[in-house]
Amino acid sequence: MFRFSFIVAVLFGLLWTAPLGAQNRRAPGRERSVQVSPRQPGRTPGGVRQGGTRLSQGARRRAVEQRREAVSRPPVRRQIPLAQEAQQGRQRSSAPVRPAQQGRVNELFGTIQQGLASGSPAAFSGNLAPQVYLNLRGGESGYYSANQVHYVLENYFKSRRLVNVKFSTIGESDANPYATGSATFVERGTRSLAQVYVSLTRSGERWIITQINIY
Repeated sequence: MFRFSFIVAVLFGLLWTAPLGAQNRRAPGRERSVQVSPRQPGRTPGGVRQGGTRLSQGARRRAVEQRREAVSRPPVRRQIPLAQEAQQGRQRSSAPVRPAQQGRVNELFGTIQQGLASGSPAAFSGNLAPQVYLNLRGGESGYYSANQVHYVLENYFKSRRLVNVKFSTIGESDANPYATGSATFVERGTRSLAQVYVSLTRSGERWIITQINIY
């Protein structure tokens, strides 16, 4: 009787421990399967974003190129205002002289015309700028002070004359009005046609001469 009970206990123990051994043998396999395919943060295997859809390689490349273009593209917010500002600046610089000032400009050009025709720079020497550009046919050329311009023109007209000086065009500009015309250039008894150009600028309430060309 004791032997029979011992055999039954041994068989019962074997049957009880068999399922536990099978579970212990399968457990390491599951751990290895988890380690073989670790997940990257924010992504699942296969390139699928969490909460999103699968992106192809071409779509990802286009997205990267679009971000690069957005970063490298220069800002254009100031292009239109700058163009408008430049246009307004050109309009201001070429604006005509106001009627009150135009009368003074025309009067000064008339005085210069008479002074050149008579060979007398003293007629307009009081309206010379501190620096005047001279370009005289057969004579001096360059920048001179107001006193120098007076004496250069006096010496110039000792051997030359301008006859029939007449300004035919007056450029009405609020910044730099000018006058151009023709004259007969007489030197050593020889007559030839000459062109005259004079430009002004404003200094306070006065207009002053900045350039005289006889060519």
